[in-house]
Amino acid sequence: MVFADKLNFLIKLTNTTNKQLGELLNIHQSQISRMRSGARGVPGNGEYIRIMATHFASRITEDYQRSAIAEALGRPPLRLPVETGVLSVILTEWLIGAVEDSGEKAELYLRNYRNLGVARDSTGEEQPEIPPEHRGDVFVYYGEAGKRAAVYAFLGFMLEQREPQQIDISCDESLNWLETDKEFIMKVQEYMNELERRGFTCRRIVGPITDLDYTYASLRFRWLPYLLSGRAVSYYYPRLRDGVYRRTLMVARGKCALLSMSTGRFGPSRVTFFIKDPEVTDALDAEFADYLAMCMPHMNVFDVKQSPEQCITRFTEIQAAPMASIQRSNSLSAITMPSSVANSVKMDNPDQQRLFNDWYTKLTESFENVIKDHPVTDAIYLASPEEVAEGKVILPIAVTFGASQAAYTVERYLLHLRNILWYVENVPNYHLLIVDEKDEDLDFACIKESYRAVLVRRGDPYRVIEVTERNMVSAFSELLHRSLGDMAPDSERKDKAARIRDLIRRLEAIKTAE
Repeated sequence: MVFADKLNFLIKLTNTTNKQLGELLNIHQSQISRMRSGARGVPGNGEYIRIMATHFASRITEDYQRSAIAEALGRPPLRLPVETGVLSVILTEWLIGAVEDSGEKAELYLRNYRNLGVARDSTGEEQPEIPPEHRGDVFVYYGEAGKRAAVYAFLGFMLEQREPQQIDISCDESLNWLETDKEFIMKVQEYMNELERRGFTCRRIVGPITDLDYTYASLRFRWLPYLLSGRAVSYYYPRLRDGVYRRTLMVARGKCALLSMSTGRFGPSRVTFFIKDPEVTDALDAEFADYLAMCMPHMNVFDVKQSPEQCITRFTEIQAAPMASIQRSNSLSAITMPSSVANSVKMDNPDQQRLFNDWYTKLTESFENVIKDHPVTDAIYLASPEEVAEGKVILPIAVTFGASQAAYTVERYLLHLRNILWYVENVPNYHLLIVDEKDEDLDFACIKESYRAVLVRRGDPYRVIEVTERNMVSAFSELLHRSLGDMAPDSERKDKAARIRDLIRRLEAIKTAE
């Protein structure tokens, strides 16, 4: 870092303006601008450096500021409290070039964590200061870069909380400020992952319906992990709104909030507020609740252990809908499971056994009725004969219902494969896809375009997610199709049958050897 870089770094770190620094040095603020641009080098007057260093040291009081300056100086101990006079001496030596630095790392740290205070617009001109009575509670940012800095501030403040919080998010502004900076998206994802790991929850409202953020990238990389974890719930505003007023709101009740507004469908927000005043955040939280009361959920999330009958109802309803469907399983699919395999599944609890038997009966009836007139694309994953023989291949549905014998035996797997082979060779509307890798996010997904989607995520607990809003269903449909790549269900139908036969022969050899 040259002198101009160091000066800019310290000015941003301490929220100092050119005017303030000029008054301290008794020079015009234009001279400060020349120092910051590099037009003027290190001041020959050593007293100027000392005054600057003393001023900056007195304003480095927050943990994030000490961490940032520690990175700049390569001195981790500075993360601990340092006496202002000592820090002033260190900064004096740093500014005149007597101390080595690691500025790039420090600048990244500052940008990613707590670049608070007044930002600048694209021309580089300073904006008016925050009124003194609001300093410490309200921070103002300008332009798209300012909004990204405000988001860092919000998420950084959340990471400082000792207890998990609920974060409410509503956004119907243009997302250009988010999508044009890939590094920013990745860093925000890291923050969100950490918050989810710590137990934070999220409620999200998207809308109006004409502007919903249903892009593949948004769903797959920003929201899918949280929606599937059950820690995030998504809502939408079901009616159209005007194309003038737009707003982004992020609020954690009693802690902090982020607020920006814009006009026009694609107009950028010119100012973003980061707020830590508890009364203001409580008021914004109440406003979010009022808006939420007018919204509809994108999906319903069910815990299989707590709501087994609801899960069965949702699962069978989508299978019974008379329309084309596509589904993907990390094993053999339930729709092709023969009755001989279903009858061999034994539950520990009589009620669970009843639920399972009832579910299987409804599922097979629905599947047989639908496939008469509508295509069904079934993407499955085939286990190796060794995995089956070693009892490593589970019956996902059986586990969901609490079966004590959850693994396929060689005999069970053979019965199921033979049934799949029969459908491939005898039912024109049955289209088989064989995937070579399991889906890490979903254990099962079934999509009926423009109607509904059902997703299952294995874990403790098992979760069944019913997606009801049509745009979101379409988004998940794209997600599923992309996961299958260029595979065509009707191509090489004979080859797929041959692959099933080959696996059957290998399993029969193992069975004979036993």
